[in-house]
Amino acid sequence: MKLSKKEVSALPCIHEGPDSLIYRQDNSEFETPVVIKLLKHDNPISEQISRFDNEYMLTKDLDIPGIRKAYQKLEIDNRPAKKYCQ
Repeated sequence: MKLSKKEVSALPCIHEGPDSLIYRQDNSEFETPVVIKLLKHDNPISEQISRFDNEYMLTKDLDIPGIRKAYQKLEIDNRPAKKYCQ
């Protein structure tokens, strides 16, 4: 499912950090609510992208109750994003 920044911005923003925005999507292709983490800036620097990629690699294989697992790495309007499920 391809999302645009406009569609994501219509979702409830549950956290705003210095480099990223986190949104909650109740209806998703995973049949469970997901969290979408999106880099905040239109032109993120390579350090932000690298940190974002490292976070994905560390969290995609987690199997710890109560901690969301990264399920999908995607781009939203040319910005890195990730989807997390419970």
